[in-house]
Amino acid sequence: MLDVIELVRMTDYSDFGRGLYDRGRIRLVTTVELDQQFNAFSWISEQCIWYSEVTFVRYPRLVDQSEILLHELAHLKTGKQTHTSINPICAEFRRRAWEDGLYVDGPPAE
Repeated sequence: MLDVIELVRMTDYSDFGRGLYDRGRIRLVTTVELDQQFNAFSWISEQCIWYSEVTFVRYPRLVDQSEILLHELAHLKTGKQTHTSINPICAEFRRRAWEDGLYVDGPPAE
């Protein structure tokens, strides 16, 4: 997923994510740890991300999974909890991924 974020030239986020991953701050969790309504969750104060296993079932395309991770990285990197500040970052990811042909089997997931 971090490679996809880097591929669309959002290297500030992919580098940030790699740093978190290297420090064990990105965890794959089950629905026991994170309610199944969430795909992922970022803990801004703890600078960590929980990424739910169910996301791989809901969003089987790597490009969509990558956007979800980017979304959480954006919360941490900006320190903002609101989606108003995060949505433009995700929209830019979708635009670049679309232009780069990463959505080979249809448009971005909503």
